[in-house]
Amino acid sequence: MKMKKVMAAIIVTLFLASILSTAILLVRASPAEIRVPSDYSTIQAAIDAASPGDTIIVEAGTYNERVYIDKTLTLLGAKHGEDARTRATTGESVIDWPLGPVQIVADNVVLDGFTIQGATISPTIDPSALGDGIWTNPGYWGGHGGYTIVNNIVQNNIIGLCPASDGLYPTVIQYNLFQYNNMPGPAGGNGIYTDFGLHDATIDSNTFIENSMLIFFASDLTISDNLMMGGGMGLLSTSIVSISGNTILPNTGSDAIWLGGGNDGVTITGNTLQDATGHGILVDNEWGIGPNANIEVHCNSIQGNSLGGLIVDTGDYTEPPLDATYNWWGDASGPYHPTLNPSGLGNQVSD
Repeated sequence: MKMKKVMAAIIVTLFLASILSTAILLVRASPAEIRVPSDYSTIQAAIDAASPGDTIIVEAGTYNERVYIDKTLTLLGAKHGEDARTRATTGESVIDWPLGPVQIVADNVVLDGFTIQGATISPTIDPSALGDGIWTNPGYWGGHGGYTIVNNIVQNNIIGLCPASDGLYPTVIQYNLFQYNNMPGPAGGNGIYTDFGLHDATIDSNTFIENSMLIFFASDLTISDNLMMGGGMGLLSTSIVSISGNTILPNTGSDAIWLGGGNDGVTITGNTLQDATGHGILVDNEWGIGPNANIEVHCNSIQGNSLGGLIVDTGDYTEPPLDATYNWWGDASGPYHPTLNPSGLGNQVSD
């Protein structure tokens, strides 16, 4: 009888231990919040200690380090949730590193509420340099991408952000301020630049100051409601792209929108393209990539652009005919065309 009681007690003890062990595992498996510098003195130390799914909260201060994000994490700066275009710049969480402050090598990373700056050393000088404030390239490490880059001030780098994704997960770039990313180096002067491939991405409601945007090899791309002052946007080898609601006021010798070859399925609607020292919209094949196709241009305000409102270089656009109806060209007489509308006082167009 005593033996039965002992056995029963052992069984109960083992059962309770099993429940307790499972509970501990469940607690450990749940996402954690890690704080810098209260839990770890550097952002990288917090990342190294974190598990996928964790959130790292970074208090205000300047962190002179490269942040290498190799897990699916959420990183929140002191200004997370605050629109970087309009907020006060005191009390920022600043990541500053001359070889490139942020390198992302994991899928579905969230970066919210930081100032990211200081990528001033060119990769042509130091091979370990990234050249970007925020660098991504899933093809390099065998991932997919898909990032949420929101509410960040990205400034004083060679390139601001290099986004890349194969489209398995969506990418969102929103409410950021890209400014003065024009340090000497390859592709310098671009707030956003990518030639690694960018698919299923939204670039919405950002401000660019003295910076352009240049995108190669993209598809399923939405570029909407951005403000660009002192630079334009260029697309090469893209497909299914919507450009809408943007205000582009370049004044540094650039075109407002440059479709530089190999683009198929670009819709440009509801934008303000004004006062470019280049073109409002230029469709060409300067780099020999191939002609453009299936472009529509509607309901835009295109005026005051020195080299013309919409210029299509001979041989650089294929069928169907480029439809550019219902735009404002700067004058009620319509756009100037040497044969079709020679009395037009608006921006010049070519067919």
